[in-house]
Amino acid sequence: MALTEEEILEVIILSIGDVNPVTGDSPPSPPSNGVLAQLVPVLWNKYQAKDGIAPGLRELYTRRDALRRVMAIGAQKWFDTADNLSGLSIRGSQIYKHYQDMYDCAKAEITAVEKAVAKSVAPAIGNMTTTYCPPIYAPGGIPPHYAHSVCTVCGLASTCICATLVTT
Repeated sequence: MALTEEEILEVIILSIGDVNPVTGDSPPSPPSNGVLAQLVPVLWNKYQAKDGIAPGLRELYTRRDALRRVMAIGAQKWFDTADNLSGLSIRGSQIYKHYQDMYDCAKAEITAVEKAVAKSVAPAIGNMTTTYCPPIYAPGGIPPHYAHSVCTVCGLASTCICATLVTT
């Protein structure tokens, strides 16, 4: 079963981890005040055209930009801290590196999808509206390998490209 748009947005927010825009703390309280809760729907709409390029590309672009916004807030808010009583040490640079790794992963996925799309060639679909037969060679001027070939569409003994030549 496919996810709804709301579920996709929720997965993006939960997989990144929303942050408070003022303190940079995660998770924000209430959750609706988080940076991603407010921003991800806007980014989702911004990249609507990506749906026509490849499945999932819109989600990847939304995820990448959401990570970029969280990293921008974190760069200003996350610092190294230590609690000497408990021996707990939190390094802001570790948190930032974690988000940077997720961002790099999203960029790599986008690049892979876009390369795959660029390499794919969509077949032409529809009815043939125009046929083309090159001019017939002068009598006796038909190349030897086509001497006994006849086009199944126009009946010409030529190098016709409008249908398959059938050897008689």
